[in-house]
Amino acid sequence: MDIKHDVCSSCGAPIIFVAAAKSGKTNVLDRDPVVNGNVAIIDGQAHFQSKANPLPDGADRYISHYATCPDAATFRANQKREENPPRSWE
Repeated sequence: MDIKHDVCSSCGAPIIFVAAAKSGKTNVLDRDPVVNGNVAIIDGQAHFQSKANPLPDGADRYISHYATCPDAATFRANQKREENPPRSWE
């Protein structure tokens, strides 16, 4: 997956979509690097920092847009409803 640039449909912030290196799942990150980010984009894939997987020195660091979007809770609630629609008892 290539890095796709877009804007958040809720808050209008610039974002990027990047596939995770381990899972291949798409992650939504803030477009601009930040000092305290826990994600590095290496060879077009998102690598997440952990004790077992420290990020390389000097790598640009990004943060999940869900951590910064003022409407993230609303989006998560809508996503859960789509994944688990109400059951019809008829």
